[in-house]
Amino acid sequence: MTVGNSTNLSASIYQNGNAIYSIGSNFIWSSDNPSVATVDDNGLVVGVSKGEANITVTWRNLTTTCKITVIEESEVPHEYVDLGLSVNWATLNVGAANKEEYGHFFAWGETEPKSTYDWSSYKYCQSSSYSLTKYNTNSNYGLVDGITTLDLEDDVAHIIWGGDWRMPTEAEFTELRNNCTWEWTIVNGIYGYKLKSRVSGFEDNSIFLPAAGALNTDPFNVGTSGYYWTCNLVTYSYLAGYLHFNSNFLYTRGIDRSIGQSVRPVCP
Repeated sequence: MTVGNSTNLSASIYQNGNAIYSIGSNFIWSSDNPSVATVDDNGLVVGVSKGEANITVTWRNLTTTCKITVIEESEVPHEYVDLGLSVNWATLNVGAANKEEYGHFFAWGETEPKSTYDWSSYKYCQSSSYSLTKYNTNSNYGLVDGITTLDLEDDVAHIIWGGDWRMPTEAEFTELRNNCTWEWTIVNGIYGYKLKSRVSGFEDNSIFLPAAGALNTDPFNVGTSGYYWTCNLVTYSYLAGYLHFNSNFLYTRGIDRSIGQSVRPVCP
């Protein structure tokens, strides 16, 4: 598993080939290395840092152990799809393990997920949208530096996945919109859009963008809308560019950069 992700372990007691006790039957879970992986009373394991940990479950005088290996997400080989466009699009969101998973939420320009997304916790301001300390072209909103595209050090796709991965530009999202068919569909119980290339020679290639919703103090529109960051600032404002969709509309515009949203990486 990767750092920041989780998985559920289960246990059962068998007698003569039949399960007589299962999860919830007074099992005791423990980790011998909680700095690497933790486990709760229900067997939920969370990857904390790179390394190995033994997860043990005990019932009365019976015990068994499972070894968990935690790796950095940048060590996972990430796949892309060639849609015949100027860049290749990843098959997953950052933080996801499969194409329909939502993955993690990130504020624009931040490289770690967190529990609350608002101006009080935003990295590049002093608690308000009028005190920006980076990525600003308007003195009404704080320090002006004129930077309108995320530096790679602030690009979560590049920081977590490494290599040539990065967040897409608004122009690349526009290219994606204009050169794919967008079919609202459901994959393993998750709603979102299947994007199938309309470029000659690439018509069989597609990606899926789950409707992960977004997050500020609480999640909102989960399962009904998608919010995906671009790497571009909306000039002369405190907004950053994003792709927004639900089953009825699809557009790119600007939104409060402190909100937590999805990231779908691209590469050359």
